[in-house]
Amino acid sequence: MLGKPASRTFPECVLRTPWHGTRDVQELLLKEALAKEELRQLHMAANAKRTELTEIQNVNVVINERARAIEEARELEAALRAKRQEIAKYDEEIAEYRTLKALLPD
Repeated sequence: MLGKPASRTFPECVLRTPWHGTRDVQELLLKEALAKEELRQLHMAANAKRTELTEIQNVNVVINERARAIEEARELEAALRAKRQEIAKYDEEIAEYRTLKALLPD
C-alpha cells in the first residue's frame, strides 16, 4: 500500500497502521466507491424527477390557460346570446311599429 496513493477518506497514516489490514481497507474503499455511485445515481434520479415536475407544471400551465380560454369563450357566447335576444326584441318592436304604421291612414 505504500507505493499507491492514499484515499482522500483514509489518510496515509491510517492505511499504514498494523491493525488496519489491506483487506479491511479494500472493503472500505469498495464501500466508499459503492456509496459514491449510489449518490451519483440518486442525483441523477432527483434531476430526472425535477425535469418531470417541470414538465408537469408546464402542462398544468397550458391546462389552466385552456380552461381560462374556455371560460372566456362561454362568457362571450352568453353575451352573444343576450345580444341576439336584444336584437330579436328590437326586431319585434320594429315589426310592431311597421304594422301599426301600416294601419294608420296616410
